[in-house]
Parts: sequence; C-alpha cells; structure tokens
Amino acid sequence: MEGINMWWKLVKNHSNFFMVLSGHRYSPVIPRRIGHGDAGNKVYELLVDFQGEPNGGDGWFVLMEFRPDGNIYVDTYSPYLDEYKNAVDKYGYNCRFLIDTKRGAFLIP
Repeated sequence: MEGINMWWKLVKNHSNFFMVLSGHRYSPVIPRRIGHGDAGNKVYELLVDFQGEPNGGDGWFVLMEFRPDGNIYVDTYSPYLDEYKNAVDKYGYNCRFLIDTKRGAFLIP
C-alpha cells in the first residue's frame, strides 16, 4: 500500500496513531510535519532514508528516546563513521531534534 493510501485508509481513522516513519525517498536530513487524525490526534510524520549517502547509507540510523515526560529525543548516528549527523538543509530540517508531544511541536534541543 502506498503511503498516501495508508494515511487515508488507516492512520487518519484511528486515534491511537501518534507517529509514522516512512522512507524510500532519499534525504540527507529528516523532513517532518504534524498531521491530524479524524479524532483530532496529532500524528508526527518523519521521513527517514539515508540510502543515497556514500557506501549505501554509511550505516546511518535514527535513535529515538521516549521519555516519561512525553518528550521524544531524536538523533542520527553512524557506527560506520562513529559520528552523529549534523546536516541541515535549506528548509532548516536536520537530524537532531525533540518532539514535544505536550506542545505538539518539533524543537531543536
């Protein structure tokens, strides 16, 4: 099922969805947005796809730390390069941010 069909037929119809991770469209950063389900629930949408990086993606993966206060810390790390990704694109998207679920916002920590 294509992503747009997943949204219209599944995600937006159920109030228990709060996050969607997708890929298969290369980006050196993590584009993101906040959608809203039919029940008014916020759905944090993140695009993660580093396959266009050198060496088939340089081993980049996303770490998410879910904290008891509702915050979700997002970071991107490559064990191959032994470094955290600090890329920023022309729209201000990056690879290290905080999802503040109480305020319904993406923040730079």
